[in-house]
Amino acid sequence: MKSIVFAFIAFTTFSAMAQTLISGGNLEQTENPDGSFTIQSPLLLRGNKSLKVSAASDLNGVCKALSFSHYLNASVESPSFDKSNALLNEEGNYTGLVNYNDYYISSITCYNEISPVLRYTESFKNADESVTITGPVYVLGKRSMKVSAASDLKGVCKAMGFENLLSDSVLSPKYDKNNALLSDSGSFSSTVSYNDYYIDEITCMNGANATVFVDAAGKKYIKSASN
Repeated sequence: MKSIVFAFIAFTTFSAMAQTLISGGNLEQTENPDGSFTIQSPLLLRGNKSLKVSAASDLNGVCKALSFSHYLNASVESPSFDKSNALLNEEGNYTGLVNYNDYYISSITCYNEISPVLRYTESFKNADESVTITGPVYVLGKRSMKVSAASDLKGVCKAMGFENLLSDSVLSPKYDKNNALLSDSGSFSSTVSYNDYYIDEITCMNGANATVFVDAAGKKYIKSASN
């Protein structure tokens, strides 16, 4: 994971007025392992004012104003409220002020392209060439979620660059809430909000596309090279 600071400010225009989204005095972005970027405390410069951005804005529009194509669903954080926040539309343009107490964006995650990636604890190559992965955790933006055992299990293997699941190899003795449910392609489908068994260990086969990398903190990640 790495931090990227842009010392310049990118301008967008609406009507005859210029608007600028900034963070502090510079636009600071943190790149996440899945290729998305998290932006802290975006502000809208309008004339001589710096306005917080209303969480009621079109969130795809906020990301467009930040020069990204898409908003990462459920990634916005808005724990506090204030008055006179800027409201942005689907194109990222200013449409007015919210003059009552209104939640504003303290953090938002945007992307142009993302690919499934999982963090894991350990991996072991077995005598039959299969690979056992322990402690898989799905990474979505800056969020990390245990992987639901109700996921498509072959899809879980695909997300890590393997072609097949070794049948009857999944261990899921414990449960938790808000686990990630993965589809048959290995992409994120939804979170499971109730108590749900999660994968503690899974064994996959044919991992020609499996790519492993380690971040600066020593955390291990695995994904498919084809994504």
